[in-house]
Amino acid sequence: MQNIRVEIPRTTNVGNYVVYDLEILLEFNKSRTERFRVSKRFSDFVQFRQLLLNRHLTDLPNLPSKLSSFYKLSSALIEERRTGLANFSQTILNDKKLRMNHEVLNFFSIPKSIISEFNMITSSKDGIEGISTGGKYIIIDSAQHWMDSFKTVKSMLQNARGKMFASDNVVEIRKILKDCEFNQKILKDYLSNNRDLGAGEINRRNSLLESQISELNDLNYTLSNMKFNEQHVKVPLNSNILRDTGNTTSRRIFGKPKETSETKKYDNKGLLQYQQQKMAHQDQDLESLRDIIERQKQIGIAVNEELTIQNELLDGLGQQVDLSTEKMKNAKNKVNKII
Repeated sequence: MQNIRVEIPRTTNVGNYVVYDLEILLEFNKSRTERFRVSKRFSDFVQFRQLLLNRHLTDLPNLPSKLSSFYKLSSALIEERRTGLANFSQTILNDKKLRMNHEVLNFFSIPKSIISEFNMITSSKDGIEGISTGGKYIIIDSAQHWMDSFKTVKSMLQNARGKMFASDNVVEIRKILKDCEFNQKILKDYLSNNRDLGAGEINRRNSLLESQISELNDLNYTLSNMKFNEQHVKVPLNSNILRDTGNTTSRRIFGKPKETSETKKYDNKGLLQYQQQKMAHQDQDLESLRDIIERQKQIGIAVNEELTIQNELLDGLGQQVDLSTEKMKNAKNKVNKII
């Protein structure tokens, strides 16, 4: 099943050549489709395919023949290339390995984070075994995919932390933590069997993974000791349950840091919950900010592409005006000679 569709709804004549306006649609699911636009010349596709061949990437789809320009009319040639370039682009982008290639993403102006998320959501539909994210799967077949999967597990832990203090669905929280544990085993197995990374890089990634495993263990410990897990009720932060119960040993010992009005009303347990909830909200805000910046980047790329086309159109118009001026000058000289 092809989840990426490429269309070329229109072409633009710029001087002596034609620009093909591509529209790329990534169908994540029934309710979400991401759309990207990019404009390329036929010669850009020829250079792009040769670049991939130089990177020893084989089994590439063919482009429309260059020889067609010698015996086909202009309109028929443009239509043939429009269809052929759309099929070429769609085949490239529906290849799971090719579409993660740096040159491919640059050529089609698609952010790598979007493609990584797209792989995560769509690969489970094809029955691909990989890393679980609440029913979704990511392929771990390269060092870069390992890092993307590691970040996905980190995001799952942040999600579990947020739900822990804002939800009474203990079953869901436990399932997320179980998925994280399973995914971390996959990450560890990949490093154990990998022969492409150097020893230093493997040690660095193992250290990152150990830190993440410790974070998971802390969350499991916190979950098992929280009262609402036994009662299946949500405990408000300003509840008396979180206040001092009269046991002087549970009170905090204040040091040099000054107590604030927000934290003054909590004991140790309440303060821990408050801090973790704050961190979860900050993580969500940062993720929202990242999405906004990513969207702004796409808008900037689209504006730049449009400006490039407009500049080329203006250059072509300028050349035509100069040519018309020269013709008018020659015609005027001929008229003067006749008179």
